[in-house]
Formats: sequence, structure tokens, C-alpha cells
Amino acid sequence: MTAAPKKTLALSPPPTPQTIGGGSSYPGIPTIASPPSSPRLKDKVCIITGCNSALGIGRASAYEFASAGAKALILSDFDTSNLDNWKQDIEKLYPGTQVVVQKVDAGNEEDVKAVVKLAVDKWERLDVFFANAGIGGTMERVYEVGKKEGKSEEEFMRTMKVNALRSVALSSPQYPSLETSRLNISN
Repeated sequence: MTAAPKKTLALSPPPTPQTIGGGSSYPGIPTIASPPSSPRLKDKVCIITGCNSALGIGRASAYEFASAGAKALILSDFDTSNLDNWKQDIEKLYPGTQVVVQKVDAGNEEDVKAVVKLAVDKWERLDVFFANAGIGGTMERVYEVGKKEGKSEEEFMRTMKVNALRSVALSSPQYPSLETSRLNISN
């Protein structure tokens, strides 16, 4: 009995990263995936929190949502220093996408209600809420730092509000304008 010849797999080299967006004072976003084959978010109204970082998931998601056909994006963050750059860049690259910039403290219920109201008032619906904003670090670190500053419980609760509770609250009766919407919440 003879052994079957061994087959060798020819591995392709990894794709060369491309960049989308970018300007003279901020980097482009590296991407290795091809553009979406179908507009998965065609005509969708989307809010993304935590978009300010030049190298963050929020910014990259905004470009991805626009490339996937989003009708409107509300880019939001507590720090809005870069959001106008992202807005101009996205509108230039994806002319079919309207972009609005909004300062939002994701841990503040009134701010979250206001940004949801903005979407519903302007486009009469909200399809996607990407709760990307977050406070980094472990809960132990948050607690210990807060304890040293004499406010451990407040810091812990603030972190929980930003990182977890806000996206859960969107499904509550406090947001009656979303009851008939087919809202997708991602955290």
C-alpha cells in the first residue's frame, strides 16, 4: 500500500493594508477588508458614541457605516475636537451620507436622550445605536483610583453608566419615540 502524495497548501501573502480617509493633521484608517459588496446599512440612520479618537473603533465604524450606505450618521463624543474633521472627510468620501456632530456624555441620561431625539426629529427614526463610548481600565482600577480621590463609588457608577447602562436604557419606556422603530443597539 502506498501513501497518497502529500498536498501542500500555497498560502497567499496577507493583504496589503489600504487607508481610507485621513488628512494633513490626522492619520487615515488602515483597512484590509474589501468594501462591502452590498449596502448593508442602506438608508439607515445611525448614532455612534465615542468617535473622537483618531485611532479608535468609533471613527473606524463611522467610515465603515458610511461605506455600507448609511443615510445619516451622528458622530458623538464627550470630546468633540476631531469630530468636524471626520464629518468633512466622510461627507467628501461618501456624498450620500449626511453627518451631524454632537457633543454627548454617554454617562449622562439627558445627553443620550437628546441625541436620540435629534435623530428622530431630523430623520423620523433611528436604526442603529452603536454605544462605543467607554472608560478604559479595569473596574478594580476605577475603584482604587476613585478611592484615593475620595469618590470611589461615584467613579465606579460613572464608569458603569458610560460602559454598560446607557445602551440598556435605550430599550426602556423612557424612549417612546423608539417604540415603533426597529432599533439595533450594539455595545
